Amino acid sequence: MSYGRYWKVGLSDPGRLRATDKQLRYLKRLDRRDYSNKGLTVDQASDLIDELVARRSEAQEELGTVAERMFNALYKKAVDEANAAGAAWLERHPNPIFIIHDPDDPAPRGVHGQIGAAWLTYPKRGTPLYKWIENTMYDGQKKVMNIAHRYAHRPEVGLQLACERAAIQTYRTGGQADDVKLLFRCSGDPAALEL
Repeated sequence: MSYGRYWKVGLSDPGRLRATDKQLRYLKRLDRRDYSNKGLTVDQASDLIDELVARRSEAQEELGTVAERMFNALYKKAVDEANAAGAAWLERHPNPIFIIHDPDDPAPRGVHGQIGAAWLTYPKRGTPLYKWIENTMYDGQKKVMNIAHRYAHRPEVGLQLACERAAIQTYRTGGQADDVKLLFRCSGDPAALEL
């Protein structure tokens, strides 16, 4: 029967031994302080490690809610800026160029420019914006970053470009969309677009 290597010298509780080098390195990583000359025991070092880890996780949770509120506010601002840019584009292009008939819509609809679409690419994997989109508005695809502005259903590519450009500018001003790109496709000559 063995009671441990310190049993014969009268130490039945190894928690009263000096803190291990591994514990001291971990404490320094957690707290950025040198604990090697503090005279900590194994049990004291373990308790301090548990306390510092708990403090760090609370701080990260608080940071997570702050970051989430920041991304929510940034998204709302991007939608507002896209709506304002779309309204300004429609003011600059008041007259329809041609009329289309949508079978789902009983009234004919005027189109104020070339038909096409514009969209923002999905952010890179692992970025804070990517994680926020995954947690809050993931729609099953990872190609288009959806901005739910009021002109999203319109067929004019110039209008879509104006809205998406305003949205990406908002994200870039907030320092969050350096890797997001604005792409578009149109039915006619891209050089003829009136932005």
